[in-house]
Amino acid sequence: MDVQTLLTYKNNEEEFALNLSENDIEFLVSVLADKNDDMRYVAFKTLLIRSELHDDVYPYFNDFIAKLRDDNSYQRSIGIMLIARNIKWDKDNLFNAVYNDYFKHFSDEKFITSRQTIQSVADWISYKPELAKETADALMSVDINNYKDTQKSLLLCDIFNILIQIYKLSPSENINNYLNKNIQSGLLNKDKVKKYTDIISSL
Repeated sequence: MDVQTLLTYKNNEEEFALNLSENDIEFLVSVLADKNDDMRYVAFKTLLIRSELHDDVYPYFNDFIAKLRDDNSYQRSIGIMLIARNIKWDKDNLFNAVYNDYFKHFSDEKFITSRQTIQSVADWISYKPELAKETADALMSVDINNYKDTQKSLLLCDIFNILIQIYKLSPSENINNYLNKNIQSGLLNKDKVKKYTDIISSL
């Protein structure tokens, strides 16, 4: 595997991900830190797809955890999403030791990273039901007021979507109270209020 070969798979990562060798995966993980946007994105997308299909990206789980502390928000996002996609293979329960570091990024200083972290919970919560309460508590503690007015509604919808998923796995009065309280916060438009009111009433 080399740079030129990697770039030939741009926009065709699905096919690429099906036929990776152990050395290919090692190379792709190393490329995640590259400054070339095209290279980094192809490597990232390929590893995401591979992680959905096989457990051979999981050995790099600690590399992804290290990215949670990176100053670069793109690197944090890469780490967060690859962690989320590989938790299904977490036979060593590595995530259980670091989930608090991951949860901190529910309130990441970068809005897009915050959203990506919250949304990524959907990839793994069914594999870690023992963390349902901790995850819900962390989501409900996010201070939406730290973000711009134009961002608050989007973030609240992300939180609602994951809390509803968690509630279906592990019903909680605290989650129910949070949903009912915040649905009338004025941050959601009429369509969103109706949508979530209908969902909540069916829980």
